[in-house]
Amino acid sequence: MRKHCKRCFLFFGRKAGGGKLKKLSLKQQKFADEYIISGNAEQSALKAGYSANYSRKQAHKLLANVGVKAYIDERLSELNSKKIADQKEVLEFFTAAMRGELTEPMAIGLGDGVQQIIEVRPNIATRKSAAVELAKRYGLSTAKVDVNVKSENKLAGILLQLEDDKDE
Repeated sequence: MRKHCKRCFLFFGRKAGGGKLKKLSLKQQKFADEYIISGNAEQSALKAGYSANYSRKQAHKLLANVGVKAYIDERLSELNSKKIADQKEVLEFFTAAMRGELTEPMAIGLGDGVQQIIEVRPNIATRKSAAVELAKRYGLSTAKVDVNVKSENKLAGILLQLEDDKDE
């Protein structure tokens, strides 16, 4: 096993899932972070401290570097997972709305142009809507299909009506 100086040791990171160690220099890490922000390899290399000549002609090589690419992919997946609600979060939201556990601000007039902000619970229509959304996700509701066949070939008639329903 190779020995590394303290400076090199600082740049070791673990891949997601406990994979092998990878090593990035400070410039490479800064390049990757800047690239995530701008999406422009040349500008990112310049901001990371690479020369203008290298940035213009060779920045694409940084993106091809396995360690840099893995770091960028890992950071992007972290950012995306924080931005996008997962299935559990959506179900928890609908459940809290259905149960009336959520509140939202509402302005009420006190007269003479004066308003007060109060927190109110969802009304019955909102709670019902949340319940319907939950029922859909758990498969508790089904769509009605009205089938009126006026054809010798019943299967063709049914398929035709189903296609007409999709178009509406």
